[in-house]
Amino acid sequence: MQLFIAFLLAAAVLLLGQSAVPAGKAAGPQREAAAAPAAAAVLPAPAAKPAVRVHTVAAGESLSGIAARYAIDVDTLLGANPDAEELIHPGDELVVLPQKGALHVVAAGDTLWAISRAYGVGVAAVKEANGREDDALAVGEKLFIPGARPRAEAVSRAYGQRFVWPAGGEVSSPFGYRWGRHHAGIDIAAEAGAPVRAARAGRVAFAGWYGGYGYTVLIEHGQGYVTLYAHLDDYVVERGEYVATGQRIGFVGDTGYSFGAHLHFEVRQDGRAVNPLQFLP
Repeated sequence: MQLFIAFLLAAAVLLLGQSAVPAGKAAGPQREAAAAPAAAAVLPAPAAKPAVRVHTVAAGESLSGIAARYAIDVDTLLGANPDAEELIHPGDELVVLPQKGALHVVAAGDTLWAISRAYGVGVAAVKEANGREDDALAVGEKLFIPGARPRAEAVSRAYGQRFVWPAGGEVSSPFGYRWGRHHAGIDIAAEAGAPVRAARAGRVAFAGWYGGYGYTVLIEHGQGYVTLYAHLDDYVVERGEYVATGQRIGFVGDTGYSFGAHLHFEVRQDGRAVNPLQFLP
């Protein structure tokens, strides 16, 4: 009998111990949750200031196309790259400003007030655009001036370049109307086989037979300018090739709709023929 009672007591103790374990486990996470600190409030990230980027030129790109891609104008692009030439090549690196404006390189004696006055932009706007809180400047530092026009000397390098004569000889037929129709270029009287040269540096857009123009070369120069050289006897360049000002591209001929050897030369601006004489020295 005593053995039976002892067995019942042991069983009761065992059952009570097992039922206590789950309760303890259930209570554990609740205690941990109560002890965990509240999550920190997420603060909004500060707005990033516009970044000055560097664009690596790819094949077929032009200054106007790159400017349009970044929603700026060609003047802004040229103003930020005063050492760049109008003709760009694959692999060239161009500084691209975040919006229309100018890039100013700080010189000795420059102050924020003087720079702001020179460009007609408030000091506060210049400081905000460059993420600055103080007025200290370092010689050689580059400041973005939002909304400012680039200095004329920085832009004139590209726009101020003139063309050279593509062939030697007199103008035998001027630009304008003749024989009841518009003559879109000038004719330069020259001997057959005389060299024809690029009037300006650029990229060859076409070289081959061009209908009534006969053998023809077209060269793109950027800023919407294209020159055309027609009635060639032969050409020595191919599409996609970059040529320098004065480089030989072909020879005077009499191909296509032509009456005697001569060079027909056109300048097109944004697809519209303009008088070449206004570009030639």
